[in-house]
Amino acid sequence: MELLVLLSALVTRLLFILHSLIGVWRVTEVKKEPMYWLLALLNLLLCLETGLTLKFKHGKGYKW
Repeated sequence: MELLVLLSALVTRLLFILHSLIGVWRVTEVKKEPMYWLLALLNLLLCLETGLTLKFKHGKGYKW
């Protein structure tokens, strides 16, 4: 697997996870309810998708 393809796939997904964590953090700050942190658990599905994509598609994204 080409290193640039692997790095690109990982950076894209890590930025998306960071974006969602910042969003959940801001909502919990405004609403003052910690239950919204459960939304961050959805990032586990993204991690699963990342692992499957890197294993079976060799880091290349899906053709849309």
